[in-house]
Amino acid sequence: DIYGGIVVTKDHRYIKIMEFRPINFAYMDAETQNRIISLFYQTFKATPCNIQFKTFSRKADVENSIAAVTDYYKAEKNPSRKRMLQAYIGLLRKTALSVGITRRFFVVVEFQRTISNDGSKFEMVVADLNAVAANVRSHMEQCGNIFIPALGNPDGNEDAGLHQLFYQLLNRRKSETVTFKQHMDPIVDRYFEAEKNGVKTSLQATELIAPDWIDFTHHDYIVIDGKFYTFAYIPSNGFSQRVYAGWVATFVNAGEGIDVDMFFEHMSREGNRLSVYHEQTQPLIEYYSGKGVLKEVDGTQPMDDVFAAIVKILG
Repeated sequence: DIYGGIVVTKDHRYIKIMEFRPINFAYMDAETQNRIISLFYQTFKATPCNIQFKTFSRKADVENSIAAVTDYYKAEKNPSRKRMLQAYIGLLRKTALSVGITRRFFVVVEFQRTISNDGSKFEMVVADLNAVAANVRSHMEQCGNIFIPALGNPDGNEDAGLHQLFYQLLNRRKSETVTFKQHMDPIVDRYFEAEKNGVKTSLQATELIAPDWIDFTHHDYIVIDGKFYTFAYIPSNGFSQRVYAGWVATFVNAGEGIDVDMFFEHMSREGNRLSVYHEQTQPLIEYYSGKGVLKEVDGTQPMDDVFAAIVKILG
């Protein structure tokens, strides 16, 4: 469910979602890019919990523009101008559905249980997540990203902004032509009618955001709300460790309907050492072994014997 700007999952996890306006990194000079990379790196160091970066692309959202033109249409008295405005509304919808793309960018943080906060008190969970979110926001704004309050909800209602976001994520086809309000009003009216008739009800977030149907019967794709989805997972060791500045843009700008999610988890120092070994040391062992120049020393021997073996190899 969704309470106080926090997403509460069925498996008792607590999630905070923030939206930011991106910067045009590619058009910046090298010095500025390096400065932003350094600042962005500090975001990870300053975040004590797991963090996710998400991009969401869909058909362009022109509902606000259409609403403004519709107001002009209703106020207009001249029949010719009314026809022109009506045609313009149709053009906006056609353009949005054919070539227009809207991209949104999110940072997602998850509550981590600690000795001082085991997650049993929701108000303490909210306080911790809001503190982490404020820290992330500060660092992201130093990078030049603009924070979008309440995920763009015009009334500043964060819960409403989250409901609308999940509606768009899970109902991509329907949300192209039906606004969240148009989708929500009949559902709320139905619950009010049930209450009037003496039926005890409890309107949950899932009722407002769930798609009409989901098809899981295929082994290589799923279908949600008439849209087909497939997923590509790249593990941390499945992509080059050395990349050029702005490399993620290749995936982000791939087109409508392609989302990019990047997950970062805090590792223990021991886990980090093992990761470095597998990613950096192991390839060198294989390389020099293949060249026939690798010499091995048994490090479990007494220190003097290890030193003597190394001196013997070095000659």
